Amino acid sequence: MKLLSIHFSLIFCAASVSQSAAQQVYQSQHYGGPGTQQLYSRHLVGFTNDDIISHGADATWDISALTASDLILSEIVTRDEAIDAFTFTALCSFGGINVFTCLNIWSNTQQAWLIQDTQSLVQFAITDLQRFQRKTPTLLLETFLGFTVDLGGSPTPVAIVYQAADTTLTFPMTYEDSLSSRIAWGLDLSATGQNIQYLSHQFRTSKVDGWGTLITPYDTLHDVLRVRAVISRNDTLTTDTLVLPVTLSQVEYTWYDTSYGIPVMIAAGFVTDSAEIINTVTYLVAAECPAPTWFASTQANEYYIDDTGAVLAGFSIAMSNAGVYSWDFDDGTIESSTDDISHIYTTPGIYNVVVTGCMTNCLPLNSCTEQTLTIEVIDSTSAVQLLNPKDYGIRIYPNPAHSDITLDIPLSFGELDFQLLDIHGKVILTGPANTGVNRIDITPMTSGLYLMRILDRTTGMLYKAERISVLK
Repeated sequence: MKLLSIHFSLIFCAASVSQSAAQQVYQSQHYGGPGTQQLYSRHLVGFTNDDIISHGADATWDISALTASDLILSEIVTRDEAIDAFTFTALCSFGGINVFTCLNIWSNTQQAWLIQDTQSLVQFAITDLQRFQRKTPTLLLETFLGFTVDLGGSPTPVAIVYQAADTTLTFPMTYEDSLSSRIAWGLDLSATGQNIQYLSHQFRTSKVDGWGTLITPYDTLHDVLRVRAVISRNDTLTTDTLVLPVTLSQVEYTWYDTSYGIPVMIAAGFVTDSAEIINTVTYLVAAECPAPTWFASTQANEYYIDDTGAVLAGFSIAMSNAGVYSWDFDDGTIESSTDDISHIYTTPGIYNVVVTGCMTNCLPLNSCTEQTLTIEVIDSTSAVQLLNPKDYGIRIYPNPAHSDITLDIPLSFGELDFQLLDIHGKVILTGPANTGVNRIDITPMTSGLYLMRILDRTTGMLYKAERISVLK
């Protein structure tokens, strides 16, 4: 796979700061570091411009009518978790940058903001956007950019390496602070077999134009700061058949809250001579999954196959707070539900049903917990008769057991055998069980749930398994 590297040349202009009474102050420590995660919901419709563009002191932005959809995970990781030094150096030097300069850029990078989203570049789809950053007490600097671009069905990794770090935020950030910058960059896709070049000259003006309350379907956030940025672009697209000038102005609104490490909402659109059009809104869905309270149970520990050749086993969920439950019925079947479920078994045996409950629309993304239910499916039409050992005076103790298990067999019995099985139905110990007291050494066994079965060799009778807990 061919690798691309693109130069950025940056001219940083003056930053002007207008101090005003601020409802919120956003400091360097408020912006997240590695380990910060947020889950966003993206919307293309359902809002109006007025929901977004209002500004000033003590403003209210209300998008509570939207619902969570098209979830996007955004997280900050260390630079090494996003890309290793060797790969970055190869990408960087491939574009003609001196290796030592590449290593210097790498050493001045701390973290990467990963956005698991699909966006567009010219007519191509880009995914896995990675914004590599360095944070100081007064600045948030972006050192290089990475993403994957789909060139006609051929995913290609691309690195845009800045010749000088781009300043994206200044700290502390307060109401009516402003910042401007110029960026020139070029993209040449000829190395991929696509004769496409894209040159861009951008002028960005940013201002903290409001503070107040942000109301989303997830929560009401008080005392947020909102940054409005206008990016004026004079670009040129060159292909085999055309040279196309592209002139446009983009607008981006970003809401910050000190309780969250990356923006709680982002709105983007474009500006014409007479209007400002917002076409996407991406807002915070949830910050933390609740502690699981759900509990799974089975309607019976034993199910009997009748003359139909099958049995329906029932399972229930109590105190449900997971979004979805996955059921592995231990017979090769996996199903999902949002609540109770039943399953048909046709083969006798011991089954360990694994239930996985996953929290949805929260972080950690799809956080899951497990529970295992053990049932026994018995063929009641079999010629082998199943008897309850307790009904015949057979005693199995102690339960729980630690170092040994005692089988107390009445004198009226003939020759018996015992089988000790693990939770998966595998025979662990077997041997004769004489009349009277039999002690079975379980010292080598580990803690867990086991099954004790008894077979009468004289009559052929099989006694139902007793569950034994072993504790070490």
